[in-house]
Amino acid sequence: MADSGKHAITSYNGDGTTTTFLVGFLYLAATHIEVRIGGTLKTIITDYTIDTAGTSIEFVSAPAAGSLNVVFKR
Repeated sequence: MADSGKHAITSYNGDGTTTTFLVGFLYLAATHIEVRIGGTLKTIITDYTIDTAGTSIEFVSAPAAGSLNVVFKR
């Protein structure tokens, strides 16, 4: 995914087992984060939650092996 340099981006590859991933950047509100798996936008609560400290995202189901998980700030 191309980026204009105006976004903080953290990306991971799924392994089919891991459900928790570090956000990797600071943000003010959950609405400032987009979460995608393999390019598909995910929905907070339905697909993932953010821990109370705001440092990690936990998926309801582990992303499949090889799928690209991208977390980025708008």
